[in-house]
Amino acid sequence: MLSASESERQTLGGDHHMRFERITTDPEQMGGVPCIRGLRIPAATVIDMVAQGMTVDEIIAAYPDL
Repeated sequence: MLSASESERQTLGGDHHMRFERITTDPEQMGGVPCIRGLRIPAATVIDMVAQGMTVDEIIAAYPDL
């Protein structure tokens, strides 16, 4: 059985895209921008916040729905 991170790295049917269960894309939501599952929060926004050194508490304060 694969761990969550290993299953996220699996390719699907020869497609070389990574599959993430917590990041989804929907052409009718946010123009298809990858978002946090069930929310209209772009994944790149959260990744940028982490890259800038923000703490979990700071990120949650900015996006309490997370």
